Amino acid sequence: MSLTTQFATMISMILMGIFLGISFDSYKILLRRRFSSSISKFINDIFFWLIYCIILFLVLFYINEGALRFYVFLAIACGFSIYKSLIESIYVLLLLKTIRIIQSIYKVLINFTQKFILSPIKWIIMVLYKFANKVYLLIRNLIIKVCLLIYKVIKVVILFILRLIWALIPEKLKKHLRKIVIIISYYKKVKAKILSFIVKVKKWFKR
Repeated sequence: MSLTTQFATMISMILMGIFLGISFDSYKILLRRRFSSSISKFINDIFFWLIYCIILFLVLFYINEGALRFYVFLAIACGFSIYKSLIESIYVLLLLKTIRIIQSIYKVLINFTQKFILSPIKWIIMVLYKFANKVYLLIRNLIIKVCLLIYKVIKVVILFILRLIWALIPEKLKKHLRKIVIIISYYKKVKAKILSFIVKVKKWFKR
């Protein structure tokens, strides 16, 4: 391995150490605090270290074809120490402020959407619903009135036709028809009395 490759490897691993500090603090602030159980934290920590190791191996493979040397780990530790001593406080402060700014913008957008988009749409929908309901009731009442009017007209026409037919029937036939009507009405009365008597008998036997 040439001196140039070794120097590039050292610089890259120092940067990877700094990247380790940045990524771990970002993971800790953005994701790790959201998990309450220790099991979920442990699983996510494993995923974090796996992803970091994959990135580290890809960087090493690109620089020196994946050759591991002792100074690689020293360079990573050196970069991590540089991050802890010089960069961590500034980065964490900037990250927290950025998160607060994003949260504030999100709240403003939510309030804006609620007041100026969702509320007017809701109001328009309510107005349209009330208007449609009034139109429906108006049309329904109009249809009912038209149907009642048609029924009354048909009823008057039918009664008029029946009266004309009745006027054309001979008197003898009218007398016979009246007798038939009387007999039918009498039969209905007798039938009703018989049914009433049967019901009373059934109730008496059920006792």
